[in-house]
Amino acid sequence: MTGDQGSNETEQEKSVHPLQFSWTFWYDMPRGIKPSQENWSNNVKAFAEIDSVEKFWAVINNIVEPSRLPPGSNLHVFKQGIRPEWEDAMNEAGGKWVVTLPKKELARIDEFWLNSLIAILGEHFEAKASDDICGFVVSVRRDKGRLALWNKSALREDLRRSIGKRWREVLCERGLPRDLELEYMVHKDAMAYDRSYVGKALDRL
Repeated sequence: MTGDQGSNETEQEKSVHPLQFSWTFWYDMPRGIKPSQENWSNNVKAFAEIDSVEKFWAVINNIVEPSRLPPGSNLHVFKQGIRPEWEDAMNEAGGKWVVTLPKKELARIDEFWLNSLIAILGEHFEAKASDDICGFVVSVRRDKGRLALWNKSALREDLRRSIGKRWREVLCERGLPRDLELEYMVHKDAMAYDRSYVGKALDRL
């Protein structure tokens, strides 16, 4: 290796901006069958891993935006080693903040998705809250869309509310209507019903 080659490699290393955590992108698409936990687990697939700002933008610039996905699709971004499932050991005691976008707001789902991701991956949350976050999901349906921010500790009110309040600020900065509530759903309730968005909300913002 020549001196010039060594210098170039050093400059390339300096140009990489590492993320605090490594993340995995997952996708599941509709298959025309009634969903169950078993067939859903078989359908969800990891397709990219990132650990730097540069890799994040490389993925974002080469995937289909949520608004262009088929109805029934879900796009997930979770910390490396955590599957986007209630039963995962890092998720089972947790829950998720959810915002449901009505049809009239669906045109902005891409903007809300991207800016939420930038905040989550870019350490725009308090340190303890950032540690407690597990992942982020966008769900596309025919007449609405959902964004869900998952965390480890459903019953830690301080962490739960810190995450929810900061996320609401991020969304409102991008134009989320103030009258749209964020609801907090506990994963154990979802497991009991075998459905993601049923049961009584534990919290609202």
